[in-house]
Amino acid sequence: MAQDAKTNGPTDPDPEHSYLQGTMFAYGGKKDAAFRMLKAAIEQHYCAYSNLLSDPLLRALHPDQKFDDLLTAGHECQYFLGPHAREDADPVIPILKQAKAEYAKLQ
Repeated sequence: MAQDAKTNGPTDPDPEHSYLQGTMFAYGGKKDAAFRMLKAAIEQHYCAYSNLLSDPLLRALHPDQKFDDLLTAGHECQYFLGPHAREDADPVIPILKQAKAEYAKLQ
């Protein structure tokens, strides 16, 4: 399962499931699979910034530079998709441009 996640990514379209799988992989020491699943969750608009900081299952990932990258992506996701998003904001992460457009359609 971890090898599949590491190479193929999530199989479930629900980003919360990707996040939860990522936490389990992190806790089990499968860091590569954990980072891949957590990144996929954020890319699917599960803006987990607060969860990334507070989830005890992710503590083993904190020292890794990839974790800082996840924090940045989670923060940008919240900023660009949240209620305080600016109309002129230009997301750094390409997937967020698409997400912002989809979010605007829902308004």
